[in-house]
Amino acid sequence: MTADPDLVESISDESRLKQTSLGGRDLLIGIGIIWGFEILLGVAIVLWGGTSIQLVEHPVVILLTTLASSSLTLLLVWFLTCKKYGKSISAGFLISRPSRKCFIASLAIGIGYGLLAIALLSSCSTGRSMFAEMAKSPVGLSCMIIMALLLPVAEEVYYRGFIFPVLQSKWGPSVAVTVVTLWFGTVHVFQNTSDWLAIPVIAVGGGIFTIQRSVTGNLVPSFVSHWSYNFCMVASSLLAVLTE
Repeated sequence: MTADPDLVESISDESRLKQTSLGGRDLLIGIGIIWGFEILLGVAIVLWGGTSIQLVEHPVVILLTTLASSSLTLLLVWFLTCKKYGKSISAGFLISRPSRKCFIASLAIGIGYGLLAIALLSSCSTGRSMFAEMAKSPVGLSCMIIMALLLPVAEEVYYRGFIFPVLQSKWGPSVAVTVVTLWFGTVHVFQNTSDWLAIPVIAVGGGIFTIQRSVTGNLVPSFVSHWSYNFCMVASSLLAVLTE
C-alpha cells in the first residue's frame, strides 16, 4: 500500500514546524533562568545595602540592575527563539514594517492611553509610586527617563514576543492575552505598592499592547504604543518638575 504523497508532505511539514518553533520547554527554561538571575540580583542588593535598604534612595542601583536584567532577558530570549531554531530576529519575533495606517493608529493608542492614565493618576493617585519618588531628584529623574524609554524593547520582546506566542499556540489567543496581561500587571506591583491606582492602569495598558500583538500578528504596533505611552508618562514627570 502506497502512502498518499500529499499526506506525507503535510505530516512532514507539520513535524518540521514543531521542530523549528518556540515551545513550552523553551518558555520554562527562559523564565527559570530570568527569574533565577533576578533573585540573585535581589540577594546581591540585600548583601550590599542590608535588609532595610530603601531602593528608591538609590536610583542608580535600580537603573543598573534593571539594565542587567533586561540585557540578559533580550540575549536569552533571542537565543531560545531565534538562534536555536536558525531564525532571523524579524522571523523569530514576528517583526515587520507596519502600514502607515497601522503605525499612526498604534501611536494614537499609546498617546491616547498615556494622556488618559496621566489624567487618572493626577486626580486619584497617591503620587508615592517608586518612579514618582525617583523623579523628585535629578539623578532619579534621569534614571527613570532612561528606563522608561529603553525598557519597552525588553518588555515587548519578552512578554509579547516570547511568552505570548507559546501560550497562544497552546491555549488560544484569549487565554494568552489574559495571562500575559495579568502577568505584566503583577510584575509591576513591586514598583507601585504605595500607589494602588497605578497597578490597574499598567495592567490595562499591558492588555491593550497584548491585544495589538494578537490582532496584528506583529510586534511593532505594540512596541510603538508602549513606547509612546511611556514617553507621555516621562513628559508628564518632566513637566511636573519644571513647573514646581
